[in-house]
Amino acid sequence: MQPRTKIIFNTADSQIGSKKPTQFKGGIGVLESKNADELLPIEKSTGKRFPRTPGEKSVEIVRLTVSKDAEKTDLSKELTSAAMNLIVADQSITKAYIYTSKSHAVLYRRMGVPQTRIQTLDERDVYIELTRADILELLKKQNP
Repeated sequence: MQPRTKIIFNTADSQIGSKKPTQFKGGIGVLESKNADELLPIEKSTGKRFPRTPGEKSVEIVRLTVSKDAEKTDLSKELTSAAMNLIVADQSITKAYIYTSKSHAVLYRRMGVPQTRIQTLDERDVYIELTRADILELLKKQNP
């Protein structure tokens, strides 16, 4: 899945040419699927398949990670917003999925994801299904 993944990193301020190592603060990935043969991680993990329309891409937002030293809520919002901006830059992407735990779904609700977009998979996990319009609306709310 590596060739289909774009990764966004957040680091502490550093200067180019500095010998001081860059401090990792957080990151997030966006994994693309151009067709039903290119499974998303959620599809591989759960066996659940999501329909694809020919010529349209789906993505999964993966691996939201924030270091223990970072302000978790603010950095999570920044990273998720950056991933969503990356998604809307590609006009062929029509759906985005997030596979997460029920406890972490609270974070996405705080970011404005409607409860109706959060679907239960089992007693521990949920998935979020966002359309392109949902993502644009979320970005508009985050940056009025």
